[in-house]
Amino acid sequence: MRNSTGTVDIVKTSVMDKLGAELQTLTKEQAKEYGVSGGVAIRSISGRGLMSKVRVQEGFVILKANNQQINSVDDFRKVLDGASSVKVEGIYPGYEGVYNFVLNLNSGN
Repeated sequence: MRNSTGTVDIVKTSVMDKLGAELQTLTKEQAKEYGVSGGVAIRSISGRGLMSKVRVQEGFVILKANNQQINSVDDFRKVLDGASSVKVEGIYPGYEGVYNFVLNLNSGN
C-alpha cells in the first residue's frame, strides 16, 4: 500500500515529524553567545517535510512562533500542536536582523 506521497514509507502523523527537521534547544552558553534569552536551532533539514519548502537554512535559530517566545523544542511543539499555520521568527547567528517565515501545517505532508 502506498501513502499520499506515493511511497511505501510509514506515514508520520506528528507535527514535529512533518517538519522534516532536527531541532535542538539552545544551551545557555549558545543563547548568551547569540545575544538571545533562548531559542531552538535547526540542526538539519531533510529533503522532505515542511522546513524544506520554506526559505530557511540549517543554523537558523527560532526565537518566536505565533508571537510566543520559544525557549525549547517543547515550547515550539506546543505552538505547533493544533495550529494550521505558524509564523516563525528568528535569527541566523553571525548575521544582523530578524527573519521570519510561515509554516503551513495543513499542506498534506
